[in-house]
Amino acid sequence: MHMGIASTRHYYSVETQAHRDSYTISDIKGRLGWDDGERPWMQMGLPPVLAPGPAPDSISSDPADSQTEPVSVKTPRVCPRVPDDRLIATWKSFCPSDLDVRLSRDAGRYLCEFIYYTSMALALQNGQDRNVAFLHVPASCEDEDIEKGTEATIGLIKALVSSWVDGSSGSSDDRS
Repeated sequence: MHMGIASTRHYYSVETQAHRDSYTISDIKGRLGWDDGERPWMQMGLPPVLAPGPAPDSISSDPADSQTEPVSVKTPRVCPRVPDDRLIATWKSFCPSDLDVRLSRDAGRYLCEFIYYTSMALALQNGQDRNVAFLHVPASCEDEDIEKGTEATIGLIKALVSSWVDGSSGSSDDRS
């Protein structure tokens, strides 16, 4: 799970996707995303947008085929999915009622989205599930806000686990 500060937001948001292109803002060293991301990603044929989800071959594969532990040990299967309204409802259930948590489709086309895309691209290239999440938090650093941020983060982790482990929030048909 990655976290970043969204200084213009006064709420907590989980990102639903990351883009490969259009990183036009430079980092603190003056480097653009073109050399370190966009160009090589395009050359590798990576998709323009990535989102959390299963590895391409794991959608139809039988988890029993890859079982390496003794039969008596059941390892939970992680079934990552794109954050959606069900995840938000679950997240809210783990947080104080006044905590504002939302979905976001805009991770910022700066370092946050670049990092999010990079993690999912590496997983995709390695044939692994894209079980990656990105949480944006408000910029305030008051003690009360840090406590809220802690509750939001713990709540999101619980929501992701309850939604992704063993596919408990949906069927295998909607694990896209």
